Amino acid sequence: KPGGDEQARPLLKVSTSEIKHEGNQVHIPIWADAQFNLIAAQAGFRFDPALLSLKAVVPNPDLDILDHNFNTNSSAEGEVRFAWSSMDGQTPLPMKGLLFTLQFEVKENLELPSGPLVWTSEDILKSLVYQEEGTEHPLRLNWEETGRESFSSLGLVVSPNPFEERMTAFIFAKNTVKASIWLSDGKRFISQKTVELKSGENTVELQTAATMQPGVYFLNIEADGQRLQRRVVKM
Repeated sequence: KPGGDEQARPLLKVSTSEIKHEGNQVHIPIWADAQFNLIAAQAGFRFDPALLSLKAVVPNPDLDILDHNFNTNSSAEGEVRFAWSSMDGQTPLPMKGLLFTLQFEVKENLELPSGPLVWTSEDILKSLVYQEEGTEHPLRLNWEETGRESFSSLGLVVSPNPFEERMTAFIFAKNTVKASIWLSDGKRFISQKTVELKSGENTVELQTAATMQPGVYFLNIEADGQRLQRRVVKM
């Protein structure tokens, strides 16, 4: 309902048990999980372009969906923009059904991380759903942790990579939590900082020292007993 607890009632859902990963292909179904019928929606999604390459956004063929992706998806930057509505603009979509599937290719057969592979980002596109009478509701994506022995509630994308002196860490956190972020060369710490993460996407700007030599480094994040690491390259 309008003004309700957004965190308690997410409106899009990914079930980890339904993700298909075969060879270098990954299919991620996105489900509507609203307590009302959707008449239209829009959302921006972020993924790690160092790991995944976007191949297609496929609407559920069984639904009367008019597909708009604005022709502004930027796979190189890890961004997806997508909007959908019924063909006639008036017929509501089912309350709890598959909306579309994100199809990716894993680069160089890299191993998938245990955390979320994609999440909504307000920096890319404001995420909203609409009821039949036009009421707007904030939209977020929730990962349902089923069918996996261990699942991290953190996601991490680093951009640009390679970088010169600055880089941005886009961090997804399922819950509000304090996190430690550090850069290392594999043997020693280069820099370290502590940040407070909110539920959803967080943006952390990182400045490296001018004396830091070009080469391969590792950006690490640890929060709530979980740790993620990304390989980064300084030019």
